[in-house]
Amino acid sequence: MCNALNHSDDCTCGFGGEGHLGGGRGGGWARTVVVQPQRHAPRETTWARWAAGHARSDLGEPLTHPTVCPVCGADIFFHTNGNGDVVFFDDLGPPWNDKKHPCLTTEDGIRAASRSRTIRAVATLVARPSLIPIPHGLAAAEFEPSFADRLIHGVVLRRKAKTVYWGRGSSVIRKRLEALSLALYTGTKRTIRVYASRACKVRVGEVVRILCRVRQLNGRDALWAETLEVTMPERE
Repeated sequence: MCNALNHSDDCTCGFGGEGHLGGGRGGGWARTVVVQPQRHAPRETTWARWAAGHARSDLGEPLTHPTVCPVCGADIFFHTNGNGDVVFFDDLGPPWNDKKHPCLTTEDGIRAASRSRTIRAVATLVARPSLIPIPHGLAAAEFEPSFADRLIHGVVLRRKAKTVYWGRGSSVIRKRLEALSLALYTGTKRTIRVYASRACKVRVGEVVRILCRVRQLNGRDALWAETLEVTMPERE
């Protein structure tokens, strides 16, 4: 039996002679095995399905985002339910089925949207944005009296924690409030500032239903969310 030392020329133990490293034909360790990489068919992207007339989204959670119709140029809303489905609305609030944007309810319309960089930027989002640009570049109105004492729907474009001081009428006494300052796009080409309790759980890209009241905050009239509820089109 070979002891792996002083191998003879005809040793075939694998460590010397025929089969030793760099040895004769068929040498054990000198053999190189080449593994051919497996070839897989390219994975179909979500965006590729738009060209086939099927509107889809990469985002795995609900999101509503203002955008522009690539067919007629109207201001509309992109909405995904988080399961890949996409629908477009002219306006926010029930009855949602009556507010679907007609240009983008057909396969031809979706195929037209597949050529829009604006639509693609939203459809291919894989994470919720920390803010949404205000449509038309307009600043949020700090106070809009026509929204007072009304139930309104809007998309949260921005949110920021703020400390404000609430006063009653002409009283000089002010109460400190920990609040959220929300920039809310209502779909009427207006973005308004609404303040809400810091305890409200609301995120950018969510549709909220708010009952606004007028309050004196920091010595000025402001809209305060008396009630605030996050709403989903498929649940109303």
